[in-house]
Amino acid sequence: MKGAQLCAFGNFPSFIPNFTQKLFSMRRLMLSLLFLVLIQAPSVLASNFPRIPLEAALKRASAEGKNVLVYFTARWCAPCKRMDRLVFPDSAVKAELEKRYVPIEIDGESVRGEALRNEFNIAGFPTFLIVNADRVVQQRRFGYLDVKRFMNFVSTSPDPAQDAENLKIEQYILTRQASQKTAPALSYGLKLGPNISRFTNYSKEWGLGYEAGAFVALETKRLLLRPGLNMIEKGGAGTSRTYVQFPLDIGLNLYKGSVFGRTGGYRVIASPYTAVLLNKKRYVMPGSDHGVKLGLSAFIGKSKQSEFILSSDTGVKDVNSGFPGKQRNQTFGFQLAFTL
Repeated sequence: MKGAQLCAFGNFPSFIPNFTQKLFSMRRLMLSLLFLVLIQAPSVLASNFPRIPLEAALKRASAEGKNVLVYFTARWCAPCKRMDRLVFPDSAVKAELEKRYVPIEIDGESVRGEALRNEFNIAGFPTFLIVNADRVVQQRRFGYLDVKRFMNFVSTSPDPAQDAENLKIEQYILTRQASQKTAPALSYGLKLGPNISRFTNYSKEWGLGYEAGAFVALETKRLLLRPGLNMIEKGGAGTSRTYVQFPLDIGLNLYKGSVFGRTGGYRVIASPYTAVLLNKKRYVMPGSDHGVKLGLSAFIGKSKQSEFILSSDTGVKDVNSGFPGKQRNQTFGFQLAFTL
Protein backbone atom coordinates (compact mmCIF):
# COMPACT_ATOMS: atom_id res chain seq x y z
CA MET A 1 0.00 0.00 0.00
CA LYS A 2 1.30 3.42 -0.83
CA GLY A 3 1.82 6.08 1.79
CA ALA A 4 -0.10 9.25 2.31
CA GLN A 5 -0.49 11.75 -0.49
CA LEU A 6 1.05 15.21 0.01
CA CYS A 7 -0.16 18.03 -2.30
CA ALA A 8 1.49 18.07 -5.71
CA PHE A 9 4.32 15.77 -4.70
CA GLY A 10 2.26 12.67 -5.47
CA ASN A 11 2.14 9.33 -3.66
CA PHE A 12 5.02 8.07 -1.57
CA PRO A 13 5.78 4.35 -1.75
CA SER A 14 5.90 2.46 1.50
CA PHE A 15 9.62 1.70 1.24
CA ILE A 16 10.61 5.36 1.52
CA PRO A 17 11.54 6.02 5.17
CA ASN A 18 9.36 8.18 7.36
CA PHE A 19 12.06 10.81 7.54
CA THR A 20 11.46 11.55 3.82
CA GLN A 21 7.96 12.73 4.62
CA LYS A 22 9.37 14.68 7.56
CA LEU A 23 11.74 16.34 5.10
CA PHE A 24 8.77 17.78 3.20
CA SER A 25 7.22 19.05 6.42
CA MET A 26 10.51 20.66 7.44
CA ARG A 27 10.82 22.24 4.00
CA ARG A 28 7.41 23.86 4.30
CA LEU A 29 8.23 24.98 7.84
CA MET A 30 11.51 26.56 6.71
CA LEU A 31 9.70 28.40 3.91
CA SER A 32 7.17 29.74 6.42
CA LEU A 33 9.88 30.83 8.85
CA LEU A 34 11.85 32.54 6.09
CA PHE A 35 8.72 34.40 4.99
CA LEU A 36 8.08 35.58 8.55
CA VAL A 37 11.67 36.78 8.87
CA LEU A 38 11.39 38.71 5.61
CA ILE A 39 8.26 40.56 6.68
CA GLN A 40 9.02 41.02 10.34
CA ALA A 41 8.83 44.60 11.60
CA PRO A 42 11.92 46.03 13.25
CA SER A 43 11.86 46.05 17.04
CA VAL A 44 12.82 48.86 19.37
CA LEU A 45 16.22 48.25 20.91
CA ALA A 46 16.54 50.96 23.54
CA SER A 47 13.47 52.25 25.42
CA ASN A 48 15.09 55.65 26.16
CA PHE A 49 15.41 56.26 22.43
CA PRO A 50 12.04 56.01 20.63
CA ARG A 51 12.08 55.24 16.93
CA ILE A 52 10.50 58.32 15.39
CA PRO A 53 11.48 60.06 12.13
CA LEU A 54 14.28 62.60 12.42
CA GLU A 55 12.06 65.27 10.85
CA ALA A 56 9.44 64.83 13.58
CA ALA A 57 12.13 64.96 16.28
CA LEU A 58 13.55 68.19 14.83
CA LYS A 59 10.11 69.85 14.89
CA ARG A 60 9.61 68.81 18.49
CA ALA A 61 13.12 69.99 19.42
CA SER A 62 12.45 73.39 17.83
CA ALA A 63 9.18 73.75 19.75
CA GLU A 64 10.78 72.74 23.07
CA GLY A 65 14.08 74.60 22.63
CA LYS A 66 16.17 71.40 22.73
CA ASN A 67 18.60 69.49 20.55
CA VAL A 68 18.04 66.02 19.08
CA LEU A 69 20.25 63.19 20.31
CA VAL A 70 20.45 60.64 17.48
CA TYR A 71 21.54 57.11 18.35
CA PHE A 72 22.61 54.98 15.36
CA THR A 73 22.53 51.28 16.18
CA ALA A 74 21.90 47.79 14.75
CA ARG A 75 20.38 44.61 16.14
CA TRP A 76 23.66 42.71 15.99
CA CYS A 77 25.76 45.50 17.58
CA ALA A 78 27.31 44.11 20.79
CA PRO A 79 28.53 47.51 22.20
CA CYS A 80 25.03 48.90 21.58
CA LYS A 81 23.44 46.06 23.54
CA ARG A 82 25.90 46.64 26.35
CA MET A 83 24.95 50.32 26.49
CA ASP A 84 21.25 49.41 26.34
CA ARG A 85 21.80 47.25 29.39
CA LEU A 86 24.32 49.24 31.48
CA VAL A 87 24.22 52.90 30.44
CA PHE A 88 20.76 54.01 29.32
CA PRO A 89 18.86 52.66 32.38
CA ASP A 90 21.02 54.85 34.69
CA SER A 91 18.84 57.41 36.50
CA ALA A 92 21.24 60.31 35.87
CA VAL A 93 21.39 59.48 32.16
CA LYS A 94 17.59 59.35 31.94
CA ALA A 95 17.23 62.69 33.71
CA GLU A 96 19.81 64.39 31.48
CA LEU A 97 18.22 63.11 28.29
CA GLU A 98 14.75 64.19 29.38
CA LYS A 99 15.96 67.67 30.38
CA ARG A 100 18.10 68.58 27.38
CA TYR A 101 17.22 66.42 24.38
CA VAL A 102 14.70 64.80 22.11
CA PRO A 103 16.38 61.38 21.87
CA ILE A 104 15.71 59.07 18.93
CA GLU A 105 17.06 55.73 17.77
CA ILE A 106 17.89 54.93 14.15
CA ASP A 107 18.26 51.38 12.87
CA GLY A 108 21.31 52.02 10.70
CA GLU A 109 20.53 49.03 8.47
CA SER A 110 16.97 49.98 7.57
CA VAL A 111 16.24 51.79 4.31
CA ARG A 112 15.65 55.09 6.14
CA GLY A 113 18.66 54.48 8.39
CA GLU A 114 21.00 53.83 5.47
CA ALA A 115 20.00 57.15 3.90
CA LEU A 116 20.76 58.96 7.17
CA ARG A 117 24.06 57.09 7.53
CA ASN A 118 25.11 58.43 4.15
CA GLU A 119 23.93 61.95 5.01
CA PHE A 120 25.85 62.10 8.28
CA ASN A 121 28.84 59.91 7.26
CA ILE A 122 28.24 57.26 9.91
CA ALA A 123 31.18 54.87 10.09
CA GLY A 124 29.75 52.24 12.44
CA PHE A 125 27.72 51.48 15.53
CA PRO A 126 27.06 52.88 18.01
CA THR A 127 27.30 56.50 16.85
CA PHE A 128 25.72 59.43 18.68
CA LEU A 129 24.95 62.80 17.12
CA ILE A 130 23.77 65.97 18.85
CA VAL A 131 21.80 67.78 16.14
CA ASN A 132 20.22 71.22 16.53
CA ALA A 133 16.79 72.18 15.22
CA ASP A 134 18.37 73.34 11.92
CA ARG A 135 19.72 69.81 11.27
CA VAL A 136 23.31 70.87 12.01
CA VAL A 137 25.52 68.42 13.91
CA GLN A 138 26.90 70.01 17.08
CA GLN A 139 28.80 67.04 18.47
CA ARG A 140 29.35 63.37 17.63
CA ARG A 141 30.78 60.32 19.31
CA PHE A 142 31.59 56.91 17.90
CA GLY A 143 31.93 53.67 19.85
CA TYR A 144 31.07 52.40 23.30
CA LEU A 145 30.70 54.97 26.09
CA ASP A 146 30.33 54.03 29.75
CA VAL A 147 28.07 56.07 32.03
CA LYS A 148 30.76 58.60 32.94
CA ARG A 149 31.88 59.26 29.37
CA PHE A 150 28.30 59.31 28.06
CA MET A 151 27.26 61.82 30.72
CA ASN A 152 30.29 63.96 29.88
CA PHE A 153 29.26 63.89 26.22
CA VAL A 154 25.58 64.86 26.73
CA SER A 155 25.99 67.32 29.62
CA THR A 156 28.93 69.51 28.54
CA SER A 157 29.44 72.09 25.82
CA PRO A 158 31.16 71.01 22.58
CA ASP A 159 34.77 69.89 22.82
CA PRO A 160 36.41 70.79 19.46
CA ALA A 161 39.55 68.74 20.13
CA GLN A 162 37.58 65.62 21.04
CA ASP A 163 35.23 66.08 18.08
CA ALA A 164 38.19 66.45 15.70
CA GLU A 165 39.83 63.28 17.03
CA ASN A 166 36.54 61.37 16.81
CA LEU A 167 35.93 62.58 13.26
CA LYS A 168 39.45 61.55 12.24
CA ILE A 169 38.80 57.99 13.42
CA GLU A 170 35.46 57.85 11.60
CA GLN A 171 36.95 59.18 8.36
CA TYR A 172 39.65 56.50 8.50
CA ILE A 173 37.01 53.79 8.93
CA LEU A 174 34.85 55.23 6.14
CA THR A 175 37.83 55.30 3.77
CA ARG A 176 38.59 51.64 4.47
CA GLN A 177 34.94 50.70 4.05
CA ALA A 178 34.78 52.51 0.69
CA SER A 179 37.84 50.64 -0.62
CA GLN A 180 36.42 47.32 0.55
CA LYS A 181 33.07 47.98 -1.15
CA THR A 182 34.68 48.67 -4.53
CA ALA A 183 36.97 45.61 -4.45
CA PRO A 184 35.23 42.27 -5.18
CA ALA A 185 35.71 39.72 -2.39
CA LEU A 186 37.08 36.31 -3.41
CA SER A 187 36.43 33.26 -1.23
CA TYR A 188 35.99 29.51 -1.45
CA GLY A 189 33.91 27.01 0.45
CA LEU A 190 31.72 23.90 0.59
CA LYS A 191 28.06 23.19 -0.13
CA LEU A 192 25.96 20.20 0.93
CA GLY A 193 22.39 19.18 1.61
CA PRO A 194 19.50 16.79 0.87
CA ASN A 195 17.10 16.86 -2.06
CA ILE A 196 14.06 15.07 -3.41
CA SER A 197 13.78 14.28 -7.11
CA ARG A 198 11.93 12.32 -9.80
CA PHE A 199 11.60 11.90 -13.56
CA THR A 200 8.79 14.03 -14.98
CA ASN A 201 6.14 12.20 -17.08
CA TYR A 202 7.36 8.86 -15.76
CA SER A 203 6.94 8.54 -12.03
CA LYS A 204 5.07 10.35 -9.29
CA GLU A 205 7.35 8.76 -6.72
CA TRP A 206 10.02 11.03 -5.30
CA GLY A 207 13.39 9.76 -4.19
CA LEU A 208 15.66 11.14 -1.52
CA GLY A 209 19.11 12.23 -2.73
CA TYR A 210 21.94 14.57 -1.87
CA GLU A 211 24.15 17.33 -3.21
CA ALA A 212 27.72 17.98 -2.05
CA GLY A 213 30.56 19.97 -3.54
CA ALA A 214 33.00 22.86 -3.45
CA PHE A 215 32.96 26.34 -4.95
CA VAL A 216 34.86 29.57 -5.51
CA ALA A 217 32.86 32.77 -4.90
CA LEU A 218 33.34 36.32 -6.16
CA GLU A 219 31.06 38.83 -4.46
CA THR A 220 30.42 42.56 -4.85
CA LYS A 221 27.94 44.71 -2.94
CA ARG A 222 24.97 43.43 -4.97
CA LEU A 223 26.14 40.46 -7.06
CA LEU A 224 27.52 36.97 -6.44
CA LEU A 225 29.29 34.72 -8.96
CA ARG A 226 29.97 31.22 -7.61
CA PRO A 227 31.23 28.49 -9.97
CA GLY A 228 31.37 25.05 -8.39
CA LEU A 229 31.88 21.32 -8.72
CA ASN A 230 29.21 19.07 -7.17
CA MET A 231 28.24 15.44 -6.79
CA ILE A 232 24.45 15.21 -6.97
CA GLU A 233 22.06 12.26 -6.78
CA LYS A 234 18.70 12.64 -8.48
CA GLY A 235 16.23 10.79 -10.70
CA GLY A 236 13.44 9.46 -8.49
CA ALA A 237 12.68 6.56 -6.16
CA GLY A 238 14.38 3.39 -7.35
CA THR A 239 15.79 5.14 -10.44
CA SER A 240 18.23 7.61 -8.90
CA ARG A 241 21.48 8.40 -10.71
CA THR A 242 24.64 10.19 -9.58
CA TYR A 243 26.00 13.07 -11.63
CA VAL A 244 29.07 15.27 -11.54
CA GLN A 245 27.58 18.74 -11.86
CA PHE A 246 29.19 22.05 -12.87
CA PRO A 247 26.93 24.89 -11.65
CA LEU A 248 27.44 28.65 -11.85
CA ASP A 249 25.49 30.40 -9.08
CA ILE A 250 24.51 33.95 -10.08
CA GLY A 251 23.10 35.73 -7.03
CA LEU A 252 21.45 39.11 -6.54
CA ASN A 253 21.41 40.51 -3.00
CA LEU A 254 17.91 41.73 -2.16
CA TYR A 255 18.81 42.97 1.30
CA LYS A 256 21.89 43.33 3.47
CA GLY A 257 21.50 44.05 7.14
CA SER A 258 20.41 41.94 10.08
CA VAL A 259 19.36 38.27 9.79
CA PHE A 260 18.40 36.46 12.99
CA GLY A 261 20.12 39.30 14.91
CA ARG A 262 23.43 38.96 13.03
CA THR A 263 25.00 40.65 10.01
CA GLY A 264 23.66 39.03 6.85
CA GLY A 265 21.09 39.32 4.10
CA TYR A 266 18.83 37.63 1.56
CA ARG A 267 19.47 36.86 -2.09
CA VAL A 268 17.89 35.19 -5.10
CA ILE A 269 20.03 32.76 -7.08
CA ALA A 270 19.88 31.44 -10.65
CA SER A 271 22.30 28.58 -11.36
CA PRO A 272 22.77 27.34 -14.91
CA TYR A 273 24.48 23.96 -14.85
CA THR A 274 25.68 21.05 -16.91
CA ALA A 275 26.07 17.56 -15.47
CA VAL A 276 27.78 14.32 -16.51
CA LEU A 277 26.33 10.95 -15.49
CA LEU A 278 28.69 8.70 -13.54
CA ASN A 279 29.10 5.06 -14.65
CA LYS A 280 26.91 5.80 -17.67
CA LYS A 281 27.74 2.46 -19.34
CA ARG A 282 25.37 0.80 -16.87
CA TYR A 283 22.37 2.76 -18.12
CA VAL A 284 20.56 2.97 -21.44
CA MET A 285 20.16 6.72 -21.23
CA PRO A 286 22.00 9.92 -22.21
CA GLY A 287 25.15 10.59 -20.25
CA SER A 288 24.54 14.26 -19.51
CA ASP A 289 21.96 16.74 -18.24
CA HIS A 290 21.67 20.50 -18.09
CA GLY A 291 19.28 23.15 -16.84
CA VAL A 292 18.86 26.13 -14.51
CA LYS A 293 18.32 25.86 -10.77
CA LEU A 294 16.43 28.70 -9.02
CA GLY A 295 16.82 29.44 -5.33
CA LEU A 296 16.17 31.79 -2.44
CA SER A 297 18.66 32.06 0.40
CA ALA A 298 19.43 33.71 3.72
CA PHE A 299 23.09 34.27 4.59
CA ILE A 300 24.87 35.23 7.79
CA GLY A 301 28.31 36.80 7.96
CA LYS A 302 30.46 39.08 5.80
CA SER A 303 33.78 37.66 4.61
CA LYS A 304 32.92 34.23 6.04
CA GLN A 305 29.32 33.39 5.31
CA SER A 306 26.92 30.60 6.20
CA GLU A 307 24.11 30.44 3.65
CA PHE A 308 20.83 28.51 3.79
CA ILE A 309 19.43 27.83 0.32
CA LEU A 310 16.03 26.54 -0.81
CA SER A 311 16.14 25.55 -4.48
CA SER A 312 14.15 24.01 -7.29
CA ASP A 313 15.12 22.95 -10.80
CA THR A 314 13.77 21.00 -13.74
CA GLY A 315 16.32 19.94 -16.32
CA VAL A 316 15.75 20.75 -19.99
CA LYS A 317 17.16 17.53 -21.45
CA ASP A 318 15.34 14.24 -22.03
CA VAL A 319 17.41 11.98 -19.78
CA ASN A 320 15.43 8.77 -20.35
CA SER A 321 14.52 8.63 -24.04
CA GLY A 322 13.47 4.98 -23.82
CA PHE A 323 10.11 6.02 -22.37
CA PRO A 324 7.34 8.03 -24.05
CA GLY A 325 7.26 11.73 -23.40
CA LYS A 326 10.12 13.90 -22.29
CA GLN A 327 11.71 12.55 -19.10
CA ARG A 328 13.44 15.36 -17.22
CA ASN A 329 15.06 15.46 -13.80
CA GLN A 330 12.95 17.50 -11.37
CA THR A 331 14.53 18.38 -8.03
CA PHE A 332 13.74 20.31 -4.85
CA GLY A 333 16.56 20.79 -2.37
CA PHE A 334 17.95 22.46 0.71
CA GLN A 335 21.66 23.26 0.85
CA LEU A 336 24.01 24.76 3.39
CA ALA A 337 26.91 26.67 1.83
CA PHE A 338 29.72 28.04 3.97
CA THR A 339 32.96 29.81 3.14
CA LEU A 340 36.21 28.66 4.70
